[in-house]
Amino acid sequence: MNERSYNSIHAEIESAIFEYIEENNLDPTSNIDVDNARSEVTDNYYIIGYYQCDEWLKKHGLTPWQAIEFVQTWHIDNCGKEVLYPNSEIIANEIAYIISFDVLTKEIA
Repeated sequence: MNERSYNSIHAEIESAIFEYIEENNLDPTSNIDVDNARSEVTDNYYIIGYYQCDEWLKKHGLTPWQAIEFVQTWHIDNCGKEVLYPNSEIIANEIAYIISFDVLTKEIA
């Protein structure tokens, strides 16, 4: 994934997490509240629907192959195994999930 795509997704996820914090009257200085918000926003489906996920990847300048490569590399580096990704919905949501942890480390640290 190129830096522009990564930064674009990071900014969107960060905005979604802090919007959730604000809407739910959570404490943005609390590591627990921020992690709970991250979990609520990205642990399940951040985006629903194949078409919506295809468009989301395009919006962030990613081809399906770049998206698959990013997720597979992350899984190999962090889990020691490669996982199959049968559709864009799984890939897009996995990218949102992975990058959400980077939002935490940059905001809280």
